[in-house]
Amino acid sequence: MYWSKGADKESGSQHITEFERIFVRELKLQKPDDCILVNSTWFSKPENVEDLKQWFGSIQIKSTDPTPRVLLYSGMDWENSTCTPSTQEAHKFLNDNYEVINIGNTGTGHYFSFWLAFIHKHLDTFFDSCYTETPNIKKYYMCLNHQPHKHRIEFLNLLNEVGIFHHGTISAIVPHEEYKFDNPIILKENRPSHIMEKSHEWERVNDNHLANDIISLGDPNYWNSHFCTVVTESVMHSDVFLSEKTFKPLIGLRPFIILGDGGLYDKLKELKFDTFEDLFPRIHRKGQDKYWRGGVPRSERINNAVQDLKNLQEKYGDADSLITLYNSLEDRLMYNRQRVLEVINENYNKIMEISKL
Repeated sequence: MYWSKGADKESGSQHITEFERIFVRELKLQKPDDCILVNSTWFSKPENVEDLKQWFGSIQIKSTDPTPRVLLYSGMDWENSTCTPSTQEAHKFLNDNYEVINIGNTGTGHYFSFWLAFIHKHLDTFFDSCYTETPNIKKYYMCLNHQPHKHRIEFLNLLNEVGIFHHGTISAIVPHEEYKFDNPIILKENRPSHIMEKSHEWERVNDNHLANDIISLGDPNYWNSHFCTVVTESVMHSDVFLSEKTFKPLIGLRPFIILGDGGLYDKLKELKFDTFEDLFPRIHRKGQDKYWRGGVPRSERINNAVQDLKNLQEKYGDADSLITLYNSLEDRLMYNRQRVLEVINENYNKIMEISKL
């Protein structure tokens, strides 16, 4: 049995919807017979929680059968059991009535990544050789943004305030009144035709720009001309969530700073990636704030990321210095790229292991 109001029913991307249906089909094949698979995507919508309760009330369970267990699956989207009243209600309902095993994006259950499986499906575009050409570094960083989430607004505004906005390649596709700079910022891109051909029409801003590129590393000219990738993940308050955004610099031979949930760097280290703590020590800092996983509040993490970038710009004051630094990191960058392929295989094994839960 399976309940969902998730991405396999509808999502913001045809690529995601198509793959989620394939992915869930595999999960249903692997799940133990006594388990009900529940897709937690969009528990934040009250009407979905009401549907969940009604569905569980309608299923037929023989009195002689044991109470089924619930595999609570978090896949393409982030999961946080306490972020909205309806999410809290859904988790309470399930945990009060069933034995719940969290799978997917979870810090307390059986972790695996939907996005690593998605990248595996699109290896040809993610690992395209156009992204590993000899770099011509002109910018200290690149930071691409679609939806104007609060942490992205705060981060970009702070970059502008401290005077390093122009040292990076930045996009802010969806305009917002709280941005303190001229917006939207839509880059003029020149993507390879074989990558553009695999995009869906509705995902395009124009013939050359994708509003939400989830199948490649983007325009190779921009990719090969920046030193550090700054990833503004979808959220900063989830349980644990690494989307395709996080894996792009690992694939594309770039040092990185990631603004994500407090457990993100711990998960990357657990997966044995090099997180470049020596270059960007402030973003790695831990704290004592119990509200935020990792103990560091959102605004403090944003300040730490900006300070790491500012220190980079001050220490390596010209393009030649950046290129020298980049060349010194070659072995570490190649290690991360190869490690992604290894982790993809390990991730597949974790998915297969749900049959043993």
